This record gives sequence, structure tokens and C-alpha cells, in this order.
Amino acid sequence: MRNLLFVFLICIVCNACQDTSSTRSYDPNEVMTKEQQDSLAYALIRYMGKLPRHANHTNKFDSKFDSAYLQLAQKHILLALHKRDNNLFFMYARIAPSLVEKYVAVAGKVEVVNGDMISYEEVFRTWKKPMEELKPLSLKLFNEMIQGKDLSSYYPENSGDDYIIEFPSKEVYFDKTSRTWKRKGSTDSTTTVEEE
Repeated sequence: MRNLLFVFLICIVCNACQDTSSTRSYDPNEVMTKEQQDSLAYALIRYMGKLPRHANHTNKFDSKFDSAYLQLAQKHILLALHKRDNNLFFMYARIAPSLVEKYVAVAGKVEVVNGDMISYEEVFRTWKKPMEELKPLSLKLFNEMIQGKDLSSYYPENSGDDYIIEFPSKEVYFDKTSRTWKRKGSTDSTTTVEEE
């Protein structure tokens, strides 16, 4: 059921996407309707969102969590979207725990072939920042990601006091098989960074 729902939503999204490779505009509103953007967020939320209460990576696709994921998806803001061949590149912002209102950006890509999700990968997550700082910075990172540039100069160990990309780092990587962030050298292969 989970795969069928995901395939259906991704098909809708990919059919609606236009190739914007000739422009630098990654405005999602130029690529798809608001309804299609909502469908995309819901299709991806079980991977990029925080797990609902009582959910884990084994049961997160159970239908009992559907309403929690729907609410969570509505709290994610689609900042950028780009389609190239079978790849759909995305970047969302979500509110982060903080004394003042701050957000993190989550950027990645999904490969879809004949309606099937072949891969899901998060390329980076930023440190939390006020939206007026986060948006231009994250769009710059997104553009460099689309161009295939090396983003390692923005990693925590290389960016000095400029707190730009939180993940990946020399200690944290995205595991494409489990579709989660993992800590290198962790003895527990099932524990994700968010669960630590």
C-alpha cells in the first residue's frame, strides 16, 4: 500500500514537472500547482520528516501514522524544485527548535523510473537560521548541488564559524539503503542521527 501511494503521488508530480534547466529559477510555483506540491511533500515526508510519536523506521509506513504525516508535511515549506531526466531535486524548510523562530533546509533528490522510486537521497541539511538568512543561503547551496559542485567546503569541519551545512560531515553520512542519516563508526547500524 505504501509503495502504491508513493508511486501514484510521484507519477503525478513528475508528469507535472517541466524541465527548468535553461533557467536559474527553482521556484516550485513555476513547476507545479499547489496541490501537486502538497502531494510531493506528503510522498516524501516519511523520509525527510521527523518520526511521529510511537513510530520507528520499521513501522513508519503503517496507515495509523497517515494523519500525523499529513500534518507534518503541511509544516514543510517547498523552497526549490528542479527536474532533470528521471531526477527530481527538492529543497524544503521546516521550523527548528529554538528560542527565536529559526528553520533548517533539507535538500535532496528522488529518482523515479516508470513511476517507481528508484532512489531517495538527502544531499544536505543546514544549520538552523532565521528564514531571511536561510533562504538565500540554501538557494545558493541548492544551485551548486544542481550543478554538481562539491559542497564539502560548507561542511562543519571546513566552514569555520559560518555554520552552513550540518549534515553531511566527517562524522555523519546519508545511507541510501535505509534512507536515513547515520553516524560513521556507530556500533548500532539501526540507529539514525535523529534518534540519538
